Amino acid sequence: MYPLSARPVRPGDQLSVLAPNSLFVQYLAIGAFAAVVVFAVWGWRRFRPRTASRVGVVLVAQCLVVVSIAIYYNRTDQIAATWDALAGSQQGLNPAVVVQRDGSASFGSSAFAQDRWNVSAADRLTDSQSAYRSTLVTTTIAGPQTGYNLPAQVYLPGSYADPASTTRQYPVIELLAGYPGSYLSWTYGMHLKATLDSLIAEKKMPAVIVVMPSQNPNPPSDSECVNASFAHPSSMAETYLTRDVPAYIAATYRSAPGRINWVIGGYSTGGYCAANLALRHPQVYASAMVLSGYFIGVHEHGPHQLFANRKDLRANSPQLTICEPRPKVAIFTIAAKDNKEDISAQARFIRKVPKYDALMAMTTETGGHTPVVWRIGSRHAFVWLARVLGPGVSAR
Repeated sequence: MYPLSARPVRPGDQLSVLAPNSLFVQYLAIGAFAAVVVFAVWGWRRFRPRTASRVGVVLVAQCLVVVSIAIYYNRTDQIAATWDALAGSQQGLNPAVVVQRDGSASFGSSAFAQDRWNVSAADRLTDSQSAYRSTLVTTTIAGPQTGYNLPAQVYLPGSYADPASTTRQYPVIELLAGYPGSYLSWTYGMHLKATLDSLIAEKKMPAVIVVMPSQNPNPPSDSECVNASFAHPSSMAETYLTRDVPAYIAATYRSAPGRINWVIGGYSTGGYCAANLALRHPQVYASAMVLSGYFIGVHEHGPHQLFANRKDLRANSPQLTICEPRPKVAIFTIAAKDNKEDISAQARFIRKVPKYDALMAMTTETGGHTPVVWRIGSRHAFVWLARVLGPGVSAR
């Protein structure tokens, strides 16, 4: 424990009693609702003008019910601990590196050409000059292995259509959303296009193709990106994401072959998916970016049961499989310190990551389990992965 005068000041300390996840704010909202109900009962026959006043009181009461429920879920799920995080502000985040290990052998040496992105100096110049001409393509990815036909978005960098790049092949990043979320979440909630355009223009990363597939074949059920024969209806999300989606991208776009050219990433549930699929399919993915993800599979009973037994659950828990024999991987992870569940999960996981893997672990002081952490985390992840996997890319 710190003496009172020596304890570090954390953002929002002085207003913690009024934080959006405080019990006091919860009681305040409930008390306000009760006061409105009492006022409505007292004045129901006295209101003038009668109709407008009654409608107004009912609307205020309904809003307070919604606010009370929102505060409850914010408290129980530790989503946002500060009003800045709730508003999407980056004030007070103070991102910091906990572990940075660029890996041994292939990940750390440009001598291993087969384990690096094939990007020349001329390519990087073309990428930078055409960065803001990128496009988003909405499409349907048909899965011959699963029979699924699900919507997706594909980001094509500006240089993809450049006459000088007609034979060039690009690395691919597969991005997954949290739950509830969709293939559009990275575009509209995470501002992906603007982020990539700026990083490519600044030469902090080379141009890449990004695919954002649908990961829940049976909405609104959460697939957790696993094959679940026990769920009703059953799901083959893992096969779709790791076989059908890569096959479609390879057949449709000029994607570079080989595991080194495939990154999988996601936030929240998508972060769990990224870690799990990268470890279960290292022949497909060489790296993963995990933004506020978890590392133990979620075991439920009943119609939403995803795992047949404890062995199946263990096989889909990255924290338990990270040390099993496999090719090297590069892993980026970030979590906010004011979300105890996320920061604890990250700490337990990074302690188990083998020394030969490339690892970047970051934290923020605030931000909770919100897009404000994931946006800044994705930016750091793209830059770090470009440095670890790409030849000589600036990491300013």
